[in-house]
Amino acid sequence: MFLLLPLVVAAAAAAYAVPDPNVARIVDEVAAQFVAAKGRGMEGHESPALKQAARAYKARVSSLPMPWTRRDDAFAEPLIPNIVHWAWRSGDADWTLALSVVMAKVVQNPAKLLLHSGPARQTYASPSTEAGVEALRCIEAAGAEEVRHETDPSPEGTHPWAEVLGRKNKLSKQTFAHVSDVMRLFTIVQYGGIYLDRDAFLHRSVDSYRFRYPAVLGLDPETFEGDRDVNFGSFMAAKNSTFFRLLWDGMGDPGYRNLSYCVTWGGWAHDSCRKSYALAIKRPDLVHVDEGLYQFPFPGKSAARGGGGAGKTPPALLAKARTHEILHMSGFEWHSLRTAQLRAEPSIFGTIIWPNVLANKDSHPALQPCLAWLEAKLRERGYLGRGPP
Repeated sequence: MFLLLPLVVAAAAAAYAVPDPNVARIVDEVAAQFVAAKGRGMEGHESPALKQAARAYKARVSSLPMPWTRRDDAFAEPLIPNIVHWAWRSGDADWTLALSVVMAKVVQNPAKLLLHSGPARQTYASPSTEAGVEALRCIEAAGAEEVRHETDPSPEGTHPWAEVLGRKNKLSKQTFAHVSDVMRLFTIVQYGGIYLDRDAFLHRSVDSYRFRYPAVLGLDPETFEGDRDVNFGSFMAAKNSTFFRLLWDGMGDPGYRNLSYCVTWGGWAHDSCRKSYALAIKRPDLVHVDEGLYQFPFPGKSAARGGGGAGKTPPALLAKARTHEILHMSGFEWHSLRTAQLRAEPSIFGTIIWPNVLANKDSHPALQPCLAWLEAKLRERGYLGRGPP
């Protein structure tokens, strides 16, 4: 045992070796600026100090060259367990959550599907509406299990947003999203596996990542603010991966505290999307960032946001949808721009996503009624278009 100790110490030192000290310095300076701002706010509605920190992130971190390349080789055994997670803190499930769950079951065939609920009195497992009953029927048919969290997880006992969590059910959309971000990060550290938002749709197997990397984040190549960050609606990792442990609590290292959830950068996208990208730029050796876990862009004029005209799906977006494994369509069923985009022709769902799901349906005969129900939902809302060409 004493002979192994120097090796353990050396391994620990290597785990904390920063690949590029200059990049690390830039990231640490911007992180300190976010923490010092002591702000709360969505993009475009921040305090002046938080706005300045966001501008510094765009100018100094987002502009850095991306160091990630895909590995050609793979390990004999997967690094990331075939478990899929969702965070659904309270209230009835809806058909969109059922869609994400059933798709993951049919396409990925996970060993476990876990839905994480919070300390609220009523969760999706005891629905109060007919819509909730319908959604639960298919969630349970897919074999998903509820994991009940008696408290909202936090790395140091006291949540950085403790002052807003005391408002019980009177949470703003931003605060609710931030609490969900914390829960999903905690579950990936605790269990390992694949995390999906209810509007993140896995339509191609992600095994190519599971056998190659200990941690994977999805790239958002251009946000509305014109910077680059990651998509926190879908990511995956081995249990206790070093990258996500650093993001969770810094592993007790002061050099990572400002890049962890022990402190806040202002909540929601600042903490989840920007902070995790900054940590990834500082430690690219611990995580792979890939556009394949795709934050599907809202319509916009730039190439990264699809370009194209109203009512038409740009060829570039169709091409990405065909090759990317997960499409995170934030705003699905509540944002008018997303609705219009997904009703455009050629249809993303009708020509790519749904055919990929149906190609695997024969392996899951018990889910045939749910697939038919979900297909009817997609069709009646105009998401299937004219179907495959």
